[in-house]
Amino acid sequence: MSKFTAAELVEFYQKVADGGVMSLKKGFDDEPQNNYVGPNMTSPVEYWRIKPAKKLIDMAHFIESGIDFEFSDDETWIMLAGLVEIDLGCKHPYTNIIGVRWKQCRPRMNHKMFHDGGECPLPEGFYGKVYYSDGGYALLSLNTKISWERDLDCISILGYEIIGLADGWAYPWESGE
Repeated sequence: MSKFTAAELVEFYQKVADGGVMSLKKGFDDEPQNNYVGPNMTSPVEYWRIKPAKKLIDMAHFIESGIDFEFSDDETWIMLAGLVEIDLGCKHPYTNIIGVRWKQCRPRMNHKMFHDGGECPLPEGFYGKVYYSDGGYALLSLNTKISWERDLDCISILGYEIIGLADGWAYPWESGE
């Protein structure tokens, strides 16, 4: 087994400082550990890994989008008018169309939304169903590079339903900052 060099330790801990989570690799421990110091120059490199930091959803994509939204200040989500302003320096950074400020917001979940052609209405990071004109649907990351154009002469996307976040993604308020 190889041991960490000083350069490898510096790189490892820089990834932790950048938001990655250190943990023991599968087979040594399946869950990240919060009660250990971490690797040192006598630690086997093969035991350690960095789980990458999650990418944050770009909520600015939704400003004045007209998409149905849910807002929350606690664990309860309320369906209201869309997002019009974001002020991340504020305790309640998300403002809806009627001017109320909220701690959190997200597109309406588990609700079928019509799509009338054009580009994908969502930023990267969401997972859900895409409904096609032939009556079928597909489960996928909703911002994939598929055709979101509406063309009645062929099978096209007519709507979508957001189920949740795709793996590796988080909302801005989940970043811990």
